[in-house]
Amino acid sequence: MFTNALKRVLPFTLTLVVGIAFGSLMNLFSRDAANVAPVAGNEARTYQRAKRSCGMRQRSLLAQTAVEILYEPNTTLTPQAIENETFGVVVLNVEFGADGKVGKVSPVSTLPDGLTEQAVKVARQTRFNPATTNGEPVSVTQEKTYYFSLGDRTRF
Repeated sequence: MFTNALKRVLPFTLTLVVGIAFGSLMNLFSRDAANVAPVAGNEARTYQRAKRSCGMRQRSLLAQTAVEILYEPNTTLTPQAIENETFGVVVLNVEFGADGKVGKVSPVSTLPDGLTEQAVKVARQTRFNPATTNGEPVSVTQEKTYYFSLGDRTRF
């Protein structure tokens, strides 16, 4: 009876102990470049060794904020689109610059009758607060979707 219980519990216990030991070893050796202090040369290696010996672990936490759109005009149909009853979606890749200005605008999907150009015009008129990383403004490229429909937009 005791040997049956031992046969069932012993493999589980050994696996658990080996797993914990292996995990501890992997944690010890998983110190990566993000843990290097912002000092150069031998000082950086000394600082890193000191951190390991003290058991200190520094995680790189980036404080990031997304682009905040302040103003974006409505899309309007062109006279050709109304005449031809053209409607749909235009998707653009829009670069929101760190300087608060729209940079490169490139179409992903287009529509005829001047609607792609209208979407580009709307994208260029967008006002925004730039994205930030650690408090510093950064440029980001986002995919923006612009909708054109015949619903209530037939009047100019």
